[in-house]
Amino acid sequence: DTNWKSNWQQTGNLAAAISVADMAIALAADPLIKGQFIHALHATNGPWPLFHRDADSSRFAPSAVYWGMRILRQHMLENVIASEAGSANRSGYEGGYDVRGLMMANADRSTYALWLVNRHVQPVEIKVGIDVFSGRTVQATMDFLSAPDSAISNYGGISRLRPRQKTSAVTFDSRGDASIELPPNSVIGITLNRGGIER
Repeated sequence: DTNWKSNWQQTGNLAAAISVADMAIALAADPLIKGQFIHALHATNGPWPLFHRDADSSRFAPSAVYWGMRILRQHMLENVIASEAGSANRSGYEGGYDVRGLMMANADRSTYALWLVNRHVQPVEIKVGIDVFSGRTVQATMDFLSAPDSAISNYGGISRLRPRQKTSAVTFDSRGDASIELPPNSVIGITLNRGGIER
């Protein structure tokens, strides 16, 4: 496409943030991949920007992609846990799923974290299974980037899109399963802290 630059805006919106997070989750789940480098910090005037600057003013704002990557970084722990994941595809995403996720834990297994994306325009309820939390209630901290329209962006240095945080109690049943609702069109990081357990 000779007019390919007209598509640059699609590399900095919420849909781009979801796609980049989706790729990071897929790469992190592969033990053969030791690291990844996706974005250049100077990328403000080309595709896949981390920051947006309005050339006509001093307005400056992190991109949706930056916020999505920051959420994953905030919820990154030392060990990726081998786990199974499955998802419906009510969104019609051509990749064949609504939700992709990855589980991590710290060294002593006192804290678990989830990296997730939800490609559906509706909230999706997921089931999470962690055996050590069987029959317990733990504190969950969720950071998420979400909007009704995945084309929203912070171009022009306008902070239309920012992460939000929610803290809640999550109860695991006797089998170690719990339900968590994911916001629509979102990049999500969740930390489950064993230190916040109520018996």
